[in-house]
Amino acid sequence: MEKNLVEKILIFQQNEINEHKIYNYLSTKTKGKNSEILTKISQDELRHYNFWKQYTKKDLSPNKIVVFKYLLLSVVFGLTFSIKIMEGLEGKAQEAYNEVATKIPVAKVHIQEEVKHEKALIGMLDEKRLTYLGSIVSGLNDAWIELVGELAGFAFAFQDPRLIGFAGLIAGMAQFLSSSASEMQIYLSRKNEQTRNALKASIFEGVVYLVTVGFLILPFFVLGDFWVAFFVSAVGAFSILSVLTFYVSVIKDLSVRSMFPIMVGIMVGVGSLAFVIGWVAKIIIGI
Repeated sequence: MEKNLVEKILIFQQNEINEHKIYNYLSTKTKGKNSEILTKISQDELRHYNFWKQYTKKDLSPNKIVVFKYLLLSVVFGLTFSIKIMEGLEGKAQEAYNEVATKIPVAKVHIQEEVKHEKALIGMLDEKRLTYLGSIVSGLNDAWIELVGELAGFAFAFQDPRLIGFAGLIAGMAQFLSSSASEMQIYLSRKNEQTRNALKASIFEGVVYLVTVGFLILPFFVLGDFWVAFFVSAVGAFSILSVLTFYVSVIKDLSVRSMFPIMVGIMVGVGSLAFVIGWVAKIIIGI
């Protein structure tokens, strides 16, 4: 067998043993249906590894750094996110798979069947945190869209970092309390399972909203120049936007390229409009 071909197969084989180790570990950290699914995928990956091994005649050990990276991702961002990132990278190797399949025709059928099986299994995973994904996204969206616009207006109108920070804090808290009061009224008027779930979701949304508000107004209490503080806050908002967009695109199998410009356009548009309103208010009211 050609040396170049063997080298490619060794990469596939290494990926399979890495993923076998990752899925096997994750299966021990979950319960019930998810554990069973992850165990099946782990067995699939081991079968893939052995399939390639018959061509390389080599035993490989899991790459500890790669395994640790994906286990850490699963802890921070959740099971589904880490798995989809891992499988997405495997999908990018499709061209190399196809090249190998021209020399080993049986590999093509094997790969197609296994990929289809794994996708079906991954689609069956049930992760609790994804139940509240919409609430988390909503909380982040509300905070950065509303507050970035308000801070932009306050910045031009007041031009005092602490005053801008306090105004942003008051506005953020007022919006949070208003939203919380509405949710509580709905819950008290209809006490049932559906409204209980909605209440839990609103708590998630509220916590995320408050954390984001605190993160965005902090620069105005720490930095002395209001323009520098606004710049740092805007960079923070952009960072939140980037992480949010990437996370949702991975979980929902959407294109980052199509989502990101829209999200940035909304943020810039809201910020610019609020800036103009603040400028007009400063001129008319004479603050």
